[in-house]
Amino acid sequence: MLARAAAIIAEGEVYQLAKAGDLTATQDDYIKIIHAKTATLFEAATEVGAMAGGATPADRKAMGSAAPRLRPGDAAGALRSHLRRLAHMLEQGPYLMGDAPSYADFCAYAPLWFVRNAEPVADILGTAPGITEWMQRVDTCSQAARSLARKGSPQQAIDIAQAAAPLPVGHEPFIDLHHIPLGSRVTVAADSFGTEPTAGELVAATRTRLTLRREDARCGTVHVHFPRIGYQLKKADA
Repeated sequence: MLARAAAIIAEGEVYQLAKAGDLTATQDDYIKIIHAKTATLFEAATEVGAMAGGATPADRKAMGSAAPRLRPGDAAGALRSHLRRLAHMLEQGPYLMGDAPSYADFCAYAPLWFVRNAEPVADILGTAPGITEWMQRVDTCSQAARSLARKGSPQQAIDIAQAAAPLPVGHEPFIDLHHIPLGSRVTVAADSFGTEPTAGELVAATRTRLTLRREDARCGTVHVHFPRIGYQLKKADA
């Protein structure tokens, strides 16, 4: 299995080198390259995991056959559909959730960045109105954030936090999905990676986020915000 994967990945690399700078390269060429390189690598990694877990060849075949593999035309059609949905949201404002950039903008932007930088398929972004302009606005936000980050040292950031007071958590309704009242000592941890828990006092639990108040010897009182999706809330151990 590993020998087969290595051979396909090598072929993909050679094919990519052959197509480098080729202005006649097509979308099918691009799909062939990423399937031979990235997709094959992920396929091999997951199959090794299944083998380590004791899966039989029949099990591995069954798990692999269940994975959808869209043809290039179908994949392009699905992407156009998603782009139209984003464009519809942008009819209401300059960003996906309104007048200000949010977590949604950066999550949606990330995969489209790869599309924009892949010349054979980049033109698809122009099929939905407003997408290119929206990506330019998100670019500006990202550049401003990087510029701001470069201006200060970690200690300066700590000093700023220590001198500031947390903003009020707002008046959004308390959404209790865990039977944990506000004011409780809790922990929040990611459910997939970087699972180290963050402990604090639960001061807000809205439809979309969780907020903990923490007391830190260096920063003083700070509010730490987490999206609900992808994170687990638990009562802290007594």
